[in-house]
Amino acid sequence: MKICAARNRFGVLLFTNYFSMERTNMQKFNAKKFREIVDEKFPYIPEDAEKMIINREATRPNAAALSVESYGMLALAAVAGYIRHKKTNYDALLGMNLTRDQAKNRVRVQVMEIERRWGLQECF
Repeated sequence: MKICAARNRFGVLLFTNYFSMERTNMQKFNAKKFREIVDEKFPYIPEDAEKMIINREATRPNAAALSVESYGMLALAAVAGYIRHKKTNYDALLGMNLTRDQAKNRVRVQVMEIERRWGLQECF
């Protein structure tokens, strides 16, 4: 068994064999399947936005840990996050010392409107 050292998000050095798993045994993020789900839920999403969302999700450190069954919820959250940050003044609101929840509430209607324009039929 190979022992590896890595730092966690707090900078604490950890010794584990978790990181020595063979990469071939680990599940990989299925970008093609994720794109199909995004296209299904958001049929009118602009191509540039879709590419940015897929690339962002595919490069997340924990992307490979997700099951394909969870891609639907991931697609909803990823598109909402993209819209919030790129298509609204959410970041400016955060800069005005609003909490994340307060800023999200202020842009919620804009986000939902864009989601509908992009073809989202489901509402939660």
